[in-house]
Amino acid sequence: MGENIEEPIYTCTDRMSGFQPGDSGTFFPVFVADLSPSAPTSSYASSNCFGQMDFAFEITSETSFDVTLTLGDKKSKACHEYLMFANTETWHMEVFYFPGTHKLSFNMPSAIE
Repeated sequence: MGENIEEPIYTCTDRMSGFQPGDSGTFFPVFVADLSPSAPTSSYASSNCFGQMDFAFEITSETSFDVTLTLGDKKSKACHEYLMFANTETWHMEVFYFPGTHKLSFNMPSAIE
């Protein structure tokens, strides 16, 4: 107990050997991006639906921030992506059906003094 164990971060392409889209367990989330003030941008090219996903993080006040997504071309007309945005304070689920730029604004509760 108390040991730091290095766990792999799985993506859509390396969840398990022999993995195929449509296999059981495809509803489990995979790591896509880690955004912070020190690393405000990230890209993800292994999406099942979009050719490219670019993320940008921007602090807009002491208690709010924006995440801007730029989604590339769709791989098929019927596909869509479910994304979960989370930090230690909150979480949010969003479904994306269309390519292009999408902006999400998050407000955090002010600090308790």
